[in-house]
Amino acid sequence: MKKYEFKVSTGITSIMMIFVVLCLTAFGVLSFSSANADMKLSVKNADSISDYYKAEGIINEKICSIDGIILQVRQEGLSGDSYYEAVKNAINESCGENAYNQENNTVTIKESISGSRSLCAVLKINDENTDEGYSIENYAVKSE
Repeated sequence: MKKYEFKVSTGITSIMMIFVVLCLTAFGVLSFSSANADMKLSVKNADSISDYYKAEGIINEKICSIDGIILQVRQEGLSGDSYYEAVKNAINESCGENAYNQENNTVTIKESISGSRSLCAVLKINDENTDEGYSIENYAVKSE
């Protein structure tokens, strides 16, 4: 009886090594492209967050300015319609003509974050007898 022996020749070993090297190369390229995409997304996210906080800082400066305007008008001792009229005139002078809505005594402040997004704050001006000069009704990111 003849025994058959299985011998691995150098050709099969070379083919296996080439296959392993190709697999490792493909996985390396895929890992690199995935890491590159993650880095680009991280940079885009960081820029977006930076733009948001920049807009938030500008909004807060404007709110601080409005608070100062309300305090100054309150120190003048005005009341009723003359109080709201003085607040409206001072705010429109400071923030722009269309900032103050006289129908519901609100101030809308809008600051652009990026191309199609903006940060919007709506302040309700309280009457002269309340402790706080204003209350924040809405503070949100809006898409345009």
